Amino acid sequence: MEKLAVKLAFKKLDKNSNFVAKSVAWYTRSEYYHVELVVNDIWVSVFPGTGVKLNTLKPLKDTWDYKDLPNIELTKKQYLIFMEFLKDQENKKYDFLGIFLAQVIPLKINNRDKWFCSELVVKLLQMLYVKETFSLVPASTSPGHLEKIFLKG
Repeated sequence: MEKLAVKLAFKKLDKNSNFVAKSVAWYTRSEYYHVELVVNDIWVSVFPGTGVKLNTLKPLKDTWDYKDLPNIELTKKQYLIFMEFLKDQENKKYDFLGIFLAQVIPLKINNRDKWFCSELVVKLLQMLYVKETFSLVPASTSPGHLEKIFLKG
């Protein structure tokens, strides 16, 4: 069995937040406009302009809130599949059209080769068997929705 330390990282609005960040927070009725996932020492982020990035970072305090998830255990095979999937996502582009068609106009249309932040986070949490995400549709889930489940739930 492989034990994983998993943490959600929620980005709050601050004085430097741009129009898009403020629009996302307003639209989702949340103080958060962005979410990322930390698995062991791998920080998974998806941002416009950079797409999917896997980094090794230390948690930041200023405008981030964190939620540690209970220890997650995968079999060796599940772990290898998860890590292979994760590495295959690196450098995939940000899904501007998908976020618009799945969230703003809820047509549930998305591109399987592109991601936005909460979409990839939900997909990864489902692969890690986090039960709170089983009923979620990744492309239809916002950072605000994840906040309600994990920070206020």
